[in-house]
Amino acid sequence: AIDQCASEIDVLVGTNGTHKNLHYVAGDFTELPDRENPADIVYSRFTLHSVTAEGQANALDWAYRNLADGGKLCIETRGQQNELYRKGEPVEGQDDAFIYEDHYRRFVDFGEFTNQIKALGFTILEAAEDTGFAPYKDTDYRFIRVIAQK
Repeated sequence: AIDQCASEIDVLVGTNGTHKNLHYVAGDFTELPDRENPADIVYSRFTLHSVTAEGQANALDWAYRNLADGGKLCIETRGQQNELYRKGEPVEGQDDAFIYEDHYRRFVDFGEFTNQIKALGFTILEAAEDTGFAPYKDTDYRFIRVIAQK
């Protein structure tokens, strides 16, 4: 588990304890060192839309390099069909990025995203931009979900 906030890592360790297959790291997931042992799954939920396109490319490249053969990449992120798209102040010099309610959000282009994943060498098992992935209270916004295999 990776989180930029060290105190959140402390909470995870306190909640889950230690386990030989669980490792916790306080750091930036767009600038991770390579692992000694390949991972079976890389899971990213609502993180890629909070980083720049360059950060996204770094994270996806890291995932491919650090997944075992047959390993899966599972991602959910905001895309351009999301109801918050184009709300807020545009971020200068960044396509499809906005500051809304004090949050940076970059809205991923679904077609470009799936092409980026394929270009790295992944096989896409499932890919959709739809509702039903993250209902919350009285909302059911559209999100991108991609499951790919190395």
